[in-house]
Amino acid sequence: MARLDSAKVNLERIAQMKSKLVSDNNKPELMEMDIKTLEEEHGTLLSDIAGEAEYLQSLQHQIEKLEGISHVIKCACGQEYKVKVSLSA
Repeated sequence: MARLDSAKVNLERIAQMKSKLVSDNNKPELMEMDIKTLEEEHGTLLSDIAGEAEYLQSLQHQIEKLEGISHVIKCACGQEYKVKVSLSA
């Protein structure tokens, strides 16, 4: 009988601990903090995406400038050759 009472007391204590843990994890301050942190992370990711898009656009502009480079070279034999930059993937 003592073992049964001891088990009931332990079960009750575990139930109380579980209840306290659930209530501690559902505090509004913790939820707000998590939401704020997520909002900050989201803003940072959006900023990174915008920065990457700007960087890629800048690279594309540089590629276009490089592809526009050309020069006419005259050989000693009199033949002229047009040399230009061609960037192929």
